[in-house]
Formats: sequence, C-alpha cells, structure tokens
Amino acid sequence: SGFNQKSESEKEAFCRAFEEGAEEAINRADALINYVNVKRNLQEILNIMPISYISETYFKRSRSWLSQRLNGNLVNGLPVSLTPNELKILSDALNDISDKIKTAARSIA
Repeated sequence: SGFNQKSESEKEAFCRAFEEGAEEAINRADALINYVNVKRNLQEILNIMPISYISETYFKRSRSWLSQRLNGNLVNGLPVSLTPNELKILSDALNDISDKIKTAARSIA
C-alpha cells in the first residue's frame, strides 16, 4: 500500500514522524560538526597544555572526565561531549591561561 492510499491522518502522522526524524538527524550532525571543530581547534593547545591542569583548575574534575568529553567517549553506553556551558568554561579557561602566559612573557622580556 502506497502513501497515496493512506488516510489523511495516516499521511499527517507519517509526515510528522519524518520531520521529527529529520530534525533529530540534523541535531546529531550539528553536534558532530561542533565536536570535530572543538577537537581540531584544541589539537595544538592540548599538545602544549596539560589537560589535567585545565580539568582540575577550571572544571574541578579529573583529567579522564575532560578527556572523555573531548574524545567523545562512551560513558554508561552513551557518547559524552562538553555542554554549551562547559564549552564556555573551556573558552574562558584558555583565555585565562593565555593572559597568564602573556603576563609571564612580558615580565621576562
């Protein structure tokens, strides 16, 4: 039985389900793009700056907690990532570290 043989309510239900599925797929794609961008932008920084310092100083969490989120690891069977609020904390942390490095550099030049 094709779509055209369905009742109007069945067609509407199908369209709603299709839209919900498409929206969920878009949200997952956006989350993946965000994760890749964060990971790419942090690649060099994380080779320079110990992740444990950032996680303990700014998040009050373990190195593994931050590492799991930056790597998109599974925790209790679900992939984890940084929330928008946690991304803001990370951004603020990097700015704070940058300021400290600049102050130290100026003091020795």
